[in-house]
Amino acid sequence: MKLSKQITVSTQNILLFIIICLLFFITRNIINNSITKSSKINNQEFYIEDTLNVNKIILSNRNLDTIVFQRDKDYQTWYLNNNIQVSPSSMNLMLKTLKEMRVKSPISRAALKNVIKRMSTQNTKVQIYYKNKLSKTIFIGGETQDQLGTYMMLESAIEPYVIHIPGFNGYLSSRFSCKELFWRNRNVFDRRSGTLDIIFHDNNCLRELNNLNNIYCESFIYDNNDFKSKDILQRKPFLKIYFENNDKETKVFYGYRKNPVKKEKYKEHLYDRERFYGIWDTLSTNNPLMLIQYQQFERIVKNNTCDSDSLFRPWKYININ
Repeated sequence: MKLSKQITVSTQNILLFIIICLLFFITRNIINNSITKSSKINNQEFYIEDTLNVNKIILSNRNLDTIVFQRDKDYQTWYLNNNIQVSPSSMNLMLKTLKEMRVKSPISRAALKNVIKRMSTQNTKVQIYYKNKLSKTIFIGGETQDQLGTYMMLESAIEPYVIHIPGFNGYLSSRFSCKELFWRNRNVFDRRSGTLDIIFHDNNCLRELNNLNNIYCESFIYDNNDFKSKDILQRKPFLKIYFENNDKETKVFYGYRKNPVKKEKYKEHLYDRERFYGIWDTLSTNNPLMLIQYQQFERIVKNNTCDSDSLFRPWKYININ
């Protein structure tokens, strides 16, 4: 009887040892799998380490909107669709995002199917060219529910991941807009210097200027249900500027008075005294109408040889409405 009890206790100890060993091996496998998975995630190279040699980026979406960014041969200036200078701040933000974004986490198995389904119908395709060769293609989806991450997937990958910028709280998809308006440089003049033949109501003022890059429009205006650019262009321009840049290229800028704001205190004003409309050449060249503050043109109109400011802003000099 005593021997039987000893055998039972011994058997129990062996079983306990086997169970402990099994638990050890299971735990170790779980940890190893987790480490392997984490290593796999970290190796998903969504980011671009060297953005200085990125010279072309193409953005396209499911709405068939496509825009192409190309650096000039000196790698100094970005152009949109070959001829529109890109806003440096907007482009720098996108390049900074491409460089700093990292994988935050994989997508949970429960949510993965729905995320892939949404990305199949709503995504922005980002093609990145490094030294004239296609380096990487990333599909960018929407933001996570907490808006602290963005779903992204590499081309030919099996599944997307949650991407973020460490230290930044927010989503990243808005930095890859396919809307041309978002990227346009707001410089009125696309060259640093040149000769201006300024005409105010048939009065000529010829002068040369430098640092023209410091003159900006407030915004670009596109047609909608309540506003048509052609209605503005039917007015007689109060200002014409024939601009010849240092490459001997000539363009014509037209300025149009803007109607005053519909408020009681402005009811006696003939036109807005803060802003006017401007456009290069005509709408046939796809140039958008610009909203410009008169203050931005102060340096242009102040000229000792021509009393241009009194023509530019006559309400400052005589008592008229």
